[in-house]
Amino acid sequence: MATINLASLSRRAPVNGTPFTYSDLELDMKLTNTQSYPVESTLKKKDVVADYDLGAIKNSIVNLFTTIPGEKLLNPEYGLNLNQYLFEPCDENTAQSMADAIFSQVSYFEPRVEVERIEVNAKMDKQEFEITLGLRVPFLNNVRTLNVRGLLNSTGIQFYN
Repeated sequence: MATINLASLSRRAPVNGTPFTYSDLELDMKLTNTQSYPVESTLKKKDVVADYDLGAIKNSIVNLFTTIPGEKLLNPEYGLNLNQYLFEPCDENTAQSMADAIFSQVSYFEPRVEVERIEVNAKMDKQEFEITLGLRVPFLNNVRTLNVRGLLNSTGIQFYN
């Protein structure tokens, strides 16, 4: 089986004198009319928008939640299949199983964060689960926290803050 080295995810210091440690493309793939910071581009006035540090880590968490294991051919274990819980009873037992799966996958696939808390609340009347994830990011200049909130229902998972 092929393996991928994700050493770039464990980088702990700013790169090439930039003021950020992590960067990622914004999930919406928007274009900006100003020069992208910090790399000088040959694209004079337009470039894709990037997210840095906490934004980049949040993108990674959203990707983990929205990827089903098996979708990434070179990393088939990557992802969370939360949709499988939609066919289970909407109760506290299912919410706990979901929280355990989230903890396991986030802890394994996102080495830049430490999981401080996971709350999965079953809303039985609406047949949906509210997910709150509290993360600690120790490798940025100051220890930072990141909260990710989402709602899982029959239409899938939506994130909000």
